[in-house]
Amino acid sequence: MKSLAWMIVIVITLGLCSGFAAPQSNLYLTDEEVEWLKDHPVIRYAPDPEFGPYEFFRDDQFTGIMSDYVHLLEDMLDVDIQVVRTESWTQTLDMARSGQVDMILGTKTKERSEYLYFTSPFINAPNIILVNENNPVNVDPNAIDRYEIGVIENYAVHEFLEIIYPAIELRTYDTVREGLADVAFGNIEGFVVDFGQGSFYANDMNLTNLISAGEIAFEYKLSLGVTKDKEPLYHIIEKALRAIPKTEKDSIQYRWISVDFSPALTQNQIRNISIVFVVIVLASLSIIVWNRSLQHQVKQKTKDIHQINAMLEEKVRIRTMELESTSEELKASLVTLQNTQDQLIESEKYAALGELVSGVAHEINTPIGNCITSVTYELSELDKVKDLHGKGPIDPGVVGDYLDRLTDVNTLIFKNLKRVASIISRFKILEISKISNNQEAFELADTVETAVEIAKDDLHNLTKQTYEVKFKPRDRTLIFGSKAWIHEIIGNLMQNSLLHGFDLAQPGLIEVIVERIQEKYIRIVYEDNGRGIEEEELDRVFEPFHSTKKTDGAIGLGLSIVYNIVVRDLNGCIHLTSVPDEYTRITIDIPIYKDTDKDAPTPPSPSAG
Repeated sequence: MKSLAWMIVIVITLGLCSGFAAPQSNLYLTDEEVEWLKDHPVIRYAPDPEFGPYEFFRDDQFTGIMSDYVHLLEDMLDVDIQVVRTESWTQTLDMARSGQVDMILGTKTKERSEYLYFTSPFINAPNIILVNENNPVNVDPNAIDRYEIGVIENYAVHEFLEIIYPAIELRTYDTVREGLADVAFGNIEGFVVDFGQGSFYANDMNLTNLISAGEIAFEYKLSLGVTKDKEPLYHIIEKALRAIPKTEKDSIQYRWISVDFSPALTQNQIRNISIVFVVIVLASLSIIVWNRSLQHQVKQKTKDIHQINAMLEEKVRIRTMELESTSEELKASLVTLQNTQDQLIESEKYAALGELVSGVAHEINTPIGNCITSVTYELSELDKVKDLHGKGPIDPGVVGDYLDRLTDVNTLIFKNLKRVASIISRFKILEISKISNNQEAFELADTVETAVEIAKDDLHNLTKQTYEVKFKPRDRTLIFGSKAWIHEIIGNLMQNSLLHGFDLAQPGLIEVIVERIQEKYIRIVYEDNGRGIEEEELDRVFEPFHSTKKTDGAIGLGLSIVYNIVVRDLNGCIHLTSVPDEYTRITIDIPIYKDTDKDAPTPPSPSAG
């Protein structure tokens, strides 16, 4: 392992210059938050006792990156953060779960989110593969399932590697020290660890023969977890962390992570660099001699340039005055344009809300009106029977006629109430999908294939239309979310094709393709060969309650539900194109799975339609 002196000098200099003073920030707390801190002047924080360089104990003193953050937060919030020492990370989690402490540092997971609120990540820790620089095997970071690789048991990266490389055989360790020792002594070919822990413990153990073979596509994003009985504290800590300048955060990290795992230069490289250096020196001497011969010419040209510059400066002065005048006019125009844009946006919001409310009212008003009319008629008939009953025994034929009419009326009421329930149920899906509790990482292609088969069974009795579905899985990438969302998307698209797209006279064809695009997205392409959509209808296909078959009982919520799931829940985008009497194609782009703390990337083109 090579340690570059100049890098260490820079790192140490940055650390000494930055100090530990609280940063000047724009932290703003509400009156309620300030009052809460006064009522809770002591905050209990439990670190992981063996998680260097992030947090650990040395000579019974709490130290590491988080010790610097604790000092900053104490100064910013004027509170006492009491460090509670535990025996293990498991005990730290248990104390947070039982409410014996208020805060811990960790990675957000589904299980921990049941009892902790997690702030935005503020410490990033990429994972690398450390190898012995004397090992003749060159470990390829993109195909590590070919090698004997070590990893810390039950760390998140352990689970990640087993998902990405199902056939990989990992050697697991209880501590980082054990794994680093084995790779340093050649017992394994590589050891996967985050850069912070790898550099800290390698330096602490004086292991000088370790180099990095490269990063893997997994990065820890550490946050502060606040127990759910201290929700005001969660919002306060979130604000405080955001108020710490990036330069201060970088300075803290540089103080603790400074080991270089770059491979050392070989003798051949040193010889080649020396040759290049000599060539550069000789070339430089030649250039100096040549420059002297040009000095006389340069002096003459300089005089000419001075004269030209004087003329140009005058032209620039005049032009600058003209531009300043034009700039003021443009600023005034920009202010007017921004005001107009804000007014248009507000108008569009109210117009969209009005259309949604109008659509709900219109769809429910008709069946409710039918129910009211039917109940009114039923009450009228009941009064007639009561009158007959008061005058003596009622003819059985009259009772039979009344029961027949009553049956017809109740059947009509039941049918209309079912339609109201269906409308409300479909409408609720627009919001229910947002709070799905069954979110996980899953393979999109397999889930789409299953959704197609289930939809075919569910839609079997919907129409007599004959059709074929061709499924082409071109990629097996993971996404994060709920499988139920994918089933809802595919089910609505296939139902839309059967009800609106196909002609009973001809067999229908549906093609579904799943393929990887760019670096961060996977795409679903859904296409049918139906009658297509007219151009004037394309801008309204995703609007709630918009349907061209209202007379056939269609509600018009299918594509609106699809749009909401893709854009709002999956952080993706959707685009629809159609040529009448030829095809309708829907393109859906979804971010691929990285980790549970997703940051949505910029959607690719085509954008949401």
